[in-house]
Amino acid sequence: MIREAYKIVHISTYPKGGAGRAAYRIHKALLKNGMDSHFICLDEKPGDRYVSRPSPCEKKTEKISLFNVLKDKIKWRLKRHFNIIIISEKETITKNFKILFPKLNCEIAKLPFSDYDLLADHFVQNADIIHLHWVANLLDYPSFFKNVNKPVVWTLHDMNPFQGMFHYKEDEEKNNAVASSLDKKVKTIKRKSIRNINVKLSIVTPSHWLLDAAVRSKVFKNVKGYHIPYPLDMEIFSPVPNGSFRDALNIPKDHIIFLFVAQSTGNHRKGFDLLLEALKKINQENISLLVIGNSDNWQVNGLNVILLGSIEDERTLSKYYSMADAFILPSLEDNLPNVMLEAMACGTPVISFDVGGMSEIIKNGFNGMKAKSMNFMGLANVLTEFINSKENYNRERIRNYALENFSEKIIAEKYKVVY
Repeated sequence: MIREAYKIVHISTYPKGGAGRAAYRIHKALLKNGMDSHFICLDEKPGDRYVSRPSPCEKKTEKISLFNVLKDKIKWRLKRHFNIIIISEKETITKNFKILFPKLNCEIAKLPFSDYDLLADHFVQNADIIHLHWVANLLDYPSFFKNVNKPVVWTLHDMNPFQGMFHYKEDEEKNNAVASSLDKKVKTIKRKSIRNINVKLSIVTPSHWLLDAAVRSKVFKNVKGYHIPYPLDMEIFSPVPNGSFRDALNIPKDHIIFLFVAQSTGNHRKGFDLLLEALKKINQENISLLVIGNSDNWQVNGLNVILLGSIEDERTLSKYYSMADAFILPSLEDNLPNVMLEAMACGTPVISFDVGGMSEIIKNGFNGMKAKSMNFMGLANVLTEFINSKENYNRERIRNYALENFSEKIIAEKYKVVY
């Protein structure tokens, strides 16, 4: 029987961004369903008493011991008498990473080190279970896994926990020529650190795709894994009547509306450049494209483009999802994008490539379509196919699918089983 009085502390570098938002939603879903949950991150959410920064004793200080005193004396004598400077593996890797970083061609790269001692935090010390999320720059792998004395659940939001410096396989492969040596060292540190753990560790992934990659990795070999999708507040993300909203944007009544959402349209992994090429290939004049996120000003001949900038308010986002005939998600590599689930909760079909978590959730002709080829021509073909069959989609059925699979109560119950 599950003891619902368990105190859960979630640790996430940020409460925003795709991973941070998902982590915070898991925390909120637990709170709403009777769990004692707290959220630690580097950016506080004003007015939320269940969220805090790491406590003031966060900086790690090396314990004073006879061993450490002798070690320091030996280092001092070697430097003074023989001009030999002993540098730790961490210092060496950090130095090499700083030199290498300008040469990297990637979305993001991080080291498994941090100056924060999360185990000294008040909420961590009083928790029954520590729940890790996206923890780059916040979790120090070597010290955390060596000293943690409480069970750990780790929700993976990308590949970084079991890769080296990179968060996505494509970035690892692109940088192999310049970074493979250092990347292997980082991966080894992660593997050795995690194997030092003396308490129960389980991983959770929002997609089967990521779970399969994780359990096959050397880092999480023999670690218990679970698949649990992200939760959504179905009251916020729900279909919204949008006639007046459409009029306010001056979108003609006969226009098909496509929606694209990303933190930045310049992120190659999100596939916005492929979407532009696909729309040029279609060359239809009765299409309006709504773009949410940071974007340069650009136009496609014959296409009505509306750049909406960044939008944080979730109820406003729901209006745009509800307005769209289809949400376009041309990611080349992705776990389980929040935006896909948000669109479906609003009854909107999703068009994507047949990869990652999208491959598992999107069912052709029911809640969206998947392109057969992973290029702009494949996307153009599936967009054309959707335009010719868009009347076949039942938005109520799509909404019900989201309710049955991603509602907060369902996801909270799944996490209770893991705990």
